[in-house]
Amino acid sequence: MMVERGTWLVPTLTAGDTTEELAKDPKLAPEIRAKFEGLGRPEFDAMRLAAEAGVKVAMGTDCPVAPHGWNLNELAHMAANGFTPAEALVAATSSAAELMGLQDHLGSLAPGKIADVVV
Repeated sequence: MMVERGTWLVPTLTAGDTTEELAKDPKLAPEIRAKFEGLGRPEFDAMRLAAEAGVKVAMGTDCPVAPHGWNLNELAHMAANGFTPAEALVAATSSAAELMGLQDHLGSLAPGKIADVVV
């Protein structure tokens, strides 16, 4: 249904990091830790399966809820869970620009586009 409707997936893969940390927190009751442990990381499979089905995936951010820079962890999670490093980079750049309707202005290195580049 997402493909047919042109719906994008912007997974928040780093949110599960908090869940994994809570599962190890000795200050929490064992019953609570067990619930967090049982959640697993279904978002990784969901992202991979959606992409394989043709759903467009873009990387997003939860700033200012999460500090700037944390969103880079999304790239690592994407690359470790079904995306190649190049596909993760595309999700963070040209796909994100396309999702926002800004692909003519940013998201890739091309003449006339806005870009900050460090070589």
